[in-house]
Amino acid sequence: TEAICGTCVWDGRRVLVSGGNPDNGTWCVSGDGSQKVLWQNRVMCYEQSLLAAKGFVYAIADNGVAYCWRSHDGVEMWTKRLFGGSVSASPLLVGNRLYIASEAGTIYVIAASPDRFDLLAENPSGESIFASPVAVDDRLYVRTGIGKGEDRQESLVSIGRVTAQRTAND
Repeated sequence: TEAICGTCVWDGRRVLVSGGNPDNGTWCVSGDGSQKVLWQNRVMCYEQSLLAAKGFVYAIADNGVAYCWRSHDGVEMWTKRLFGGSVSASPLLVGNRLYIASEAGTIYVIAASPDRFDLLAENPSGESIFASPVAVDDRLYVRTGIGKGEDRQESLVSIGRVTAQRTAND
C-alpha cells in the first residue's frame, strides 16, 4: 500500500505494519532482510499502531473492531467489535492489560490474552480521545477534548489511586 500512518512494530523476528490507500491491510514481513511477506490480511489500522507482545499481535481497526493474531503465521485468535465509530489512538499494554481509547471517549480495558477476548472494563470519559494513553509509574495519562476547531478545549487527565491524603500545606 502507499499510505501507512501507524508505527511499524517488531516482535523480535518479524516487522508488522498496517495501513491503506489504495489497498487496505496488515502485513507481516520477515525481519531477516529477505523482504519476504509472511502473511497479510485486509484489516486496516491506519493511524493507530499495532501492538506485538509475547508472540501475538493486538490491533484495533479504524472501525472499532479489536483483533488478536499469532505473529508468526497471522492466524486470528479472536476478534470483537468494541464500539461503533472511529479510533485514532494506539493500544497500550500495561502488565497483562490492553488499554484502548475510542474517539467517542471510552477507554476499554482488555486482558492481553490470545486465548479469548476478555473485556475487563469500559470507562467513558465524557470527552473525545484521539491521542494514545500513556502509563507512567502508577498513573494513566489521557488527553481528552471537547468541541471542534477553534472552540476545542483539551485537557490532560491523570488516572490512578490516591495513596496519601494531601494537607493544605502540600
